[in-house]
Amino acid sequence: MTVTPMIPSAAALRTLSLLSLSLLASCGPTKAQNCAVPWPWFYSWHDERIRDSEGYSVEPLPANIIKVTRSGRVLWNGIDVTERGYEAVADDYLDQLTGFGRQTKVSLDFDAGAPCSKIIRVRQMMMQHLRCDEQQICLRGHRI
Repeated sequence: MTVTPMIPSAAALRTLSLLSLSLLASCGPTKAQNCAVPWPWFYSWHDERIRDSEGYSVEPLPANIIKVTRSGRVLWNGIDVTERGYEAVADDYLDQLTGFGRQTKVSLDFDAGAPCSKIIRVRQMMMQHLRCDEQQICLRGHRI
């Protein structure tokens, strides 16, 4: 009896390699969530549609800036509101902005490595209060 060695096909080797890599990857630390992915209705400072809709041709476009720092601090126009309870403060400020006749732009900026949970929460609050999908007043990123 002759024994013929079985040589796996290239496709089988690729599949085996991918499965092995997947198993190894699942043993490591969990992958960090990417909070930098833009949400719908959060416009860039560079978006010409936003500037044209408001008639702004000069820099900088006026806006309130909410920033989440790498350490998890939340700043409103540069003032740290973390200790006062950033959710309550942001809720109050965002609610006040909805009462203005002309809608003021609000921008969410954050440092690389800032806690995703805070970034997501601020985005949700902006969507709730400012109706970003209807108003075109929600911006993202740092002021240009």
